Amino acid sequence: ETSTLPWPAPALDGDATVATTITTARVSLRVAASQLDTWVNVELGTDASYGRLATPRLVPAAATATTLAFDVAGLAPGTAYRWRGIATNATGTTRSGGTTLTTRPGLAPTVTGAVAGGIGRNGATLAGSVAANELATSARVEWGTSTAYGSASDAIAVTGSQGISAAAAGLAPGTTYHWRIVATNAVGTTATPDATFTTAPALAPGRGAVAVLGVQQERATVTGTVTTGGAAAQVRVEYGPTSAYGST
Repeated sequence: ETSTLPWPAPALDGDATVATTITTARVSLRVAASQLDTWVNVELGTDASYGRLATPRLVPAAATATTLAFDVAGLAPGTAYRWRGIATNATGTTRSGGTTLTTRPGLAPTVTGAVAGGIGRNGATLAGSVAANELATSARVEWGTSTAYGSASDAIAVTGSQGISAAAAGLAPGTTYHWRIVATNAVGTTATPDATFTTAPALAPGRGAVAVLGVQQERATVTGTVTTGGAAAQVRVEYGPTSAYGST
């Protein structure tokens, strides 16, 4: 349809530049001068239907030719996207020819320096370092008596490169445990090689002071303290008229 307005539809002069990271893109468009307020935007998608828009920008009437930068976040690593510019004023809408940009390929997380420390009879501290490689990353520590593991820490959010650790508690004395660190981002999952540690052995139970209280003709109360040596222990009181005891 032919416009009756004296000014033409906006013009995109094709002088566009593109910069990408792993998950973002910046498209800079040059918009020709116009005597009308002009809204400019960039649409982008993995196919010709586009589907995503940046935040629109206004070029006021009577502005000189202007270069505008549009940022789009949340893109997938190593992915090709079609994009084009859109400019709209009261006369009409102009779209640039579609072209392609590709985000930089990402890397799965890097996990190093896995060390088991503070090993006691019932617990240990399991630690290492995780590099997120510029992507949102979640890490966890897994442990158990076999390579099926079975126990894990809460998820640990990783940004940049940082040390992580987890306290493995409730372990059995004198037992060998397998463990590893697992980290995941949008590209993939990395796990350290299986490693093992052995908790300290349990000690034989120990007896503290013993007292006999409330002695009567037919009964008495025996009290005392017991150290279990780091493992579950059964405790009993033996008594009798001789050192053969005979009753518990």
